[in-house]
Amino acid sequence: MSHQLIELKEQDQRWCSLLKKGLHLAEEIEFNVLYSYPGKELNIFLEEFNGRLITPSKEERFYFDHKRRISIPKSEKISDLMLSKHFEDWNGSLVEDPALIYNGLEIIGSITHHMLCQFDDQFFDSANLS
Repeated sequence: MSHQLIELKEQDQRWCSLLKKGLHLAEEIEFNVLYSYPGKELNIFLEEFNGRLITPSKEERFYFDHKRRISIPKSEKISDLMLSKHFEDWNGSLVEDPALIYNGLEIIGSITHHMLCQFDDQFFDSANLS
């Protein structure tokens, strides 16, 4: 696997382009959970999107440094939510650092508070991200 790192700017269209391509391939969407004890707010989010708590190995993900991580099966509803937000809108949210997963592998990972994302270039043509 070979990854390309992108330093994003606010309202960066490269994120939107990458996300659109990635959502066609992804089977699941993962997020870090920002708060240690999110309680009811997280339960509502998980129920709404049919999500679950997971614990992947830190080495399997671009950025996993929180107490919890969740996985949501790709659906039109979660895809619409993802496409409705700019990358920076995930920073400081209940869930942040979105990642797209295909066949257990992270094809897009992110660190929202650093405005960074990476993608597996086996799945994407890096020349077509404009």
